[in-house]
Amino acid sequence: MASPRFCSFIHADWGHLSSQHVFHYSLFGSTVERYFNYEFSGKGHTLFIVMYFLAVAVADGYNLFQQKDNPEYRSLGPAVELRAVIFANILFGPFSKIALILFSQLEFPIYIWAALFAVLRV
Repeated sequence: MASPRFCSFIHADWGHLSSQHVFHYSLFGSTVERYFNYEFSGKGHTLFIVMYFLAVAVADGYNLFQQKDNPEYRSLGPAVELRAVIFANILFGPFSKIALILFSQLEFPIYIWAALFAVLRV
């Protein structure tokens, strides 16, 4: 039987892991945290962390269940919990706009970003 691999806490290197999380938090997570703060009387930070780790537990639990008998399976990276943050952001503000740093004049709806993220990161 394969040993458990919790891919959400494993990454290729610290630089990529931290830059990916800073990027996604600044783009999406801060909005989700502000929404939680507004709706739940200042408990946004706590609820954001609960949502994040709940996504980790569900995703890694499912992954472990699916791959438990596959000793060749390898996985790394925090893709699933970042998707949870992105799609929570869309749930709370489906028509909000986002712009890329290099093309700040070009804004597009956040659901377009999510569709691209879901398709390209599968």
